[in-house]
Amino acid sequence: MEPVRITYALSEEQFLRASAELWNHRAIGEKGNWILVSAVGLFGLFLIWQDAILGWGPLMLALLVGGLTLSRRFFWRSAYQLAEKYKEAISVVFTDDEIETTTWIKTGSVPYSTFKTFLETDNFILLLIDSKRFSILPKSAVEEGDLERLQGHLAHHLEPERKRWL
Repeated sequence: MEPVRITYALSEEQFLRASAELWNHRAIGEKGNWILVSAVGLFGLFLIWQDAILGWGPLMLALLVGGLTLSRRFFWRSAYQLAEKYKEAISVVFTDDEIETTTWIKTGSVPYSTFKTFLETDNFILLLIDSKRFSILPKSAVEEGDLERLQGHLAHHLEPERKRWL
């Protein structure tokens, strides 16, 4: 199969959007979290209104989940700022045997086996190393004819990431 070359720069906003798309795929996502917070919080308030001391448990759970949901973007923003490779343009070449990368820091190649799975969303292709580490490829950087070849390379070497919820 013919190699696919992609050159791109990843903005902080793209990184945050890609991280959110991964979270939406793996769990119930930010929207689902807020629905859960609202439902559990309202249930807790209802119990408190009914003079049930047990209402404080659901209310505290709702506050905890809400706090974690709000803090997630802070952690993702910190991860972007710590990731040196995103500071300048990145060039990636997908060949039959490996993935070659060139950043302002280094040039190298990695076997496909470095990645566990891949996830294709509307805007990104995410190459997942493990549950916390992944590489982001914005689809906007892929030429129209190259997208099908890239999908072929990934499908040949990696399993697609399965949805864990719903």
